[in-house]
Amino acid sequence: QRGPAEVIGAQPRLNLMAGGASHATGNIQQAERFLRLLEQSAGVSVEEFVDHQAGSYKLTSIQRSALLEGSVARARLAVDSLELDKTISLGERTLPRLVNTPNEPFAFNPPGNLRCVMLFELGLAYEFHGDPVTATKLFSEAEMDAVVMKNPHIIALAMGHLGRMQILQDQSQQAFATFQRALDAAKTFPPRSSAFWGLAEIGLGELAFAKGDLEEAKNRYQAGLE
Repeated sequence: QRGPAEVIGAQPRLNLMAGGASHATGNIQQAERFLRLLEQSAGVSVEEFVDHQAGSYKLTSIQRSALLEGSVARARLAVDSLELDKTISLGERTLPRLVNTPNEPFAFNPPGNLRCVMLFELGLAYEFHGDPVTATKLFSEAEMDAVVMKNPHIIALAMGHLGRMQILQDQSQQAFATFQRALDAAKTFPPRSSAFWGLAEIGLGELAFAKGDLEEAKNRYQAGLE
């Protein structure tokens, strides 16, 4: 007899919702479990799927969409575990497939809407790898895609990390402009649309601190933590 998790795991939409909620609440093992159940239900792992032509497996469009979203989830879990080479390998193989196909059903999120998420995860992997140049490029692309998708979380995250990469490359003016642009972008969304807008305030605080403006730095840090 199957338990509740197995029942949910066999339903792609419910599986992705439950797996996403598990990851968001810090239950990484549960998120991985739902991902494995998704793969078992489809009869193929996300790695096998992205390594072959979609027609190589007898899958429905819903299953294909679920496996693509599963590959984004697997990359996110990998970067969280600092499995950076795995993140980069899976992300770069999946990215070309993250495009929307008109009139094709999808499990939860249209594949094209996930492109900004994968770009951000790849950016994180290169940032943690110590490659700010490549990370800068990926965060910039993630920002642009997220603006089109109107995804406030990825916009805020991508711009916050982009500014940090610019600081690391002694590009303080560009970083200042990036953080200011993030705060302007935040105003185009409802209040508190994302907790990650605070990254821009903290970045501006760091720039102020570097200039010796301690009062401005204090105010920016406090704003970023609110």
